[in-house]
Amino acid sequence: MKEKVKSRFEANKDDFEFSEGWQVRNGGNHTEVTRCDYTKQTFCEDVPDYPQEFVNQMLAKNSNLIHYAYEDVIALSPRLDNEEEPLCLSTERLIRPKTAINMKNQWMYIVQAGENFFQSIRIETCIEQDRKCRMIDDFAEGYVTMCKQKYIYRELSAISQGGDIVRDYFRLPASCCCHVHFQAIEEKARIRSFL
Repeated sequence: MKEKVKSRFEANKDDFEFSEGWQVRNGGNHTEVTRCDYTKQTFCEDVPDYPQEFVNQMLAKNSNLIHYAYEDVIALSPRLDNEEEPLCLSTERLIRPKTAINMKNQWMYIVQAGENFFQSIRIETCIEQDRKCRMIDDFAEGYVTMCKQKYIYRELSAISQGGDIVRDYFRLPASCCCHVHFQAIEEKARIRSFL
């Protein structure tokens, strides 16, 4: 099977063009890397123009890439004791991103090929990002709390602008944290109103 795909790729390798702009040829059409609709999202799982045929051919050509396939694990037991409550609600899940933003703020295609080759990443996302933290809001005069998304860079196999499979670092959601901010101007105005 690999030889069949490999020979087919060798015969058609000139069909793949990579211009100055970030484009990948997919089924005879040139398409730019799909960006997510959400302005704050750093990855996409559902990518209509994903160059699957090209990825399959590259994986068949480079069998050593199978060493980069992996799947993170989500712990089955909760990380908190029954009596503990998180300040910011979050959700954990495994994703298989098909596009993501790298350290240079460029969208790239991430190598995914169904069950033959996948890179599953554990992420944790805020359920109520930019909302007040639970239980401790107004804990001290002049301080405001807010749930913020934290990110981490993960190394994944991706398609370079030149059409090669490369390793690069991508910004993915890692945790949801409670931030505390002192609002000095608002606090001074409140104090003046009492004088």
